[in-house]
Amino acid sequence: MAAESSFWRLLRTNLEGHIVRIENAISAGSPDVNACHNGVEVWLELKAAPRFTDIYFRVSQLAWTIRRVSKGGNVKLVYKVRNTIGILDGNLLVEHKESLRPTTNQTVYVPLYKIEHEKFEKPYDWKRINEIIYTPGKERKKDVKSVRSSGVAR
Repeated sequence: MAAESSFWRLLRTNLEGHIVRIENAISAGSPDVNACHNGVEVWLELKAAPRFTDIYFRVSQLAWTIRRVSKGGNVKLVYKVRNTIGILDGNLLVEHKESLRPTTNQTVYVPLYKIEHEKFEKPYDWKRINEIIYTPGKERKKDVKSVRSSGVAR
């Protein structure tokens, strides 16, 4: 949890717009952050993991994302592994739901190497990160850089 808190502080400091951390025990699965900039609203699910193989959603988080995306919502999975920040659009997560693997403890494994997304290494390009976060997924679909199975962005 400390890693996610540290990641939250990094994002809060560098993302543009009105950024709100959601601490919500009432609505199961709600993402961690709601952000709005220039009239574009986005929900961000934050994940901090020690390895690229350790990105998991709770089942309730995945269900929330699917419901929101199906209604045209803008949802992103934003993760940090060591010095890499990745942004995965909720639309792509839904499109690749066959690739997601349920586990025994009410979580779902997200195989990042199978889903197209953008990755950033230090020093982070915050201008580009902001652009990706605030562009709705359906508009960005043609502009996504794919990630090869080796995990290297093209």
